[in-house]
Amino acid sequence: MNTIDYIKDLHTANYWATETLLNLIPQDIFYAETKGSFNSINAVFTHLWDAQQVWYNRLTGDANAPLPSKSFAGTHNEKIAAILKSYQNYIDLLADKTDDYLSQQLSYTNLKGIAFNQPQYQILFQLTHHSASHRGQVLLLMRQLGFDGSIPQTDVVAWYRLFK
Repeated sequence: MNTIDYIKDLHTANYWATETLLNLIPQDIFYAETKGSFNSINAVFTHLWDAQQVWYNRLTGDANAPLPSKSFAGTHNEKIAAILKSYQNYIDLLADKTDDYLSQQLSYTNLKGIAFNQPQYQILFQLTHHSASHRGQVLLLMRQLGFDGSIPQTDVVAWYRLFK
């Protein structure tokens, strides 16, 4: 397996895991206030949406695009669709890429104004790990907010078992 194929798998699994959770969370729990690093599940997914889009914009040459959540005024379902689109963007971006793409350097300035230069594979790995970390927070918040339903496994290995 080429490295690009592995990264494509990770991003497809990342989409699947995020979609699985988003489709499971009742709307009242999604917006309920809580204590922690984020004040709601909505806030966690809004953070993920913005982060996904910031990195996508950097990778595609539109680094100055605004955060999508800042101007969003749609419905709950439109927000879920926009979040999932931010994950789908990576599947689409990587579709025709080869291993050569991964080693290309990306020069960018972070949101604090600090300049960096990194190979693109590091950013692509970061995105999936970042999402997985926050999905763990979401699971904890769901339980704290009273969700007592069954939560399916959304680990990468579960995705491989189901789809590969």
